[in-house]
Amino acid sequence: AYKNYRSIMLDSGTTFQWLVTQGILADRGRDLPMPAKGNVKLGKGGDHRDDYVPLTGTVASVYAQLAFCGCNVVAPFHVKEDKDEEGNVKSYTLNAIGSLRQLIPSLFNHVFFLSAQGDSTKVTYKVRTHTNVSDKFPGLNTTFRNLPYEIDVTIRDFSKPEEYGLGAILKQAQHGK
Repeated sequence: AYKNYRSIMLDSGTTFQWLVTQGILADRGRDLPMPAKGNVKLGKGGDHRDDYVPLTGTVASVYAQLAFCGCNVVAPFHVKEDKDEEGNVKSYTLNAIGSLRQLIPSLFNHVFFLSAQGDSTKVTYKVRTHTNVSDKFPGLNTTFRNLPYEIDVTIRDFSKPEEYGLGAILKQAQHGK
């Protein structure tokens, strides 16, 4: 099914998961309103516990097909912040349902964490490429050997976008620069 494609991008994995949820619930004659920040509540503490297994099975099956389709797959996910009593971020978890939090990253060669810092006048985007001991997001990985721990991917010149963003990551991976 994917033979004619070199790359597939889902915008976003979180929204895709919600669409699958809507499809399964519609087939069963039910509806689930659009959740705040893509947070679908099924399974433990959710409203539709009997839909949990078909939903996670369907999403897992689609991601497994994408992981082995022979093309590049980009599927950004939102993350949830787990905070301590003082409101400090302890860790981040993938905004996926149940066991999919661990399964989805394990299927792919590259799992990065993108962050944005700044204000309305200037924003800097950075990608973390692998996990270290002090990370708040476990499970980052890449098969690219030459990437630093963190890469600034802010596009500073839109006439040469390939020099920034994902292009910068691929360039560094190929040339070790």
